[in-house]
Amino acid sequence: MFRLLDRQHMLLGMDLWDYDSVKTHSAQILIKLKGPGEPQLSVMPPAKTGGPWPSEWISLFDRWIQGGFRRLLLGKAKNLALKEDSDIGIQLQCTTDVPATNDNSSVAWFQREFVPQVAITAYRLYVLPGENLSMPPRTVEKFCGEIINEPTPQQGITVIDAVGMHTVKLS
Repeated sequence: MFRLLDRQHMLLGMDLWDYDSVKTHSAQILIKLKGPGEPQLSVMPPAKTGGPWPSEWISLFDRWIQGGFRRLLLGKAKNLALKEDSDIGIQLQCTTDVPATNDNSSVAWFQREFVPQVAITAYRLYVLPGENLSMPPRTVEKFCGEIINEPTPQQGITVIDAVGMHTVKLS
């Protein structure tokens, strides 16, 4: 959730882009976000450059803490394909393993993102483990699909997963 802007202004002696650091210092961060009655503007970005976090973001961060610091993971795509369907158009799809839960609450999805290091738009495969993990821990396979609304480049679509970058062409 932390923006580059937050990282530049919220100098708390930790790396706000490191999961373990944020988890370890989550109570301190929440205090800084909430402040005494209002966000502490002295440590938050000024309004003219993006401003402090809105109350919804602060509540979401608090729920993340209360929910046990669930970590967003990269999935490993299996059977990755780009297919054309006459009803829905072009769909990027795969299956991926997700942590099994008693209530089937683990989810997987593609997120379209610009990757500045290589100046491309890619689809990253994310997995969010559910809260009620099976015992003993195991995984289940889950289908993941994304409708592609922009023109598909001739060279294909780039997908980033736990293994790396893949180029998928229309089949």
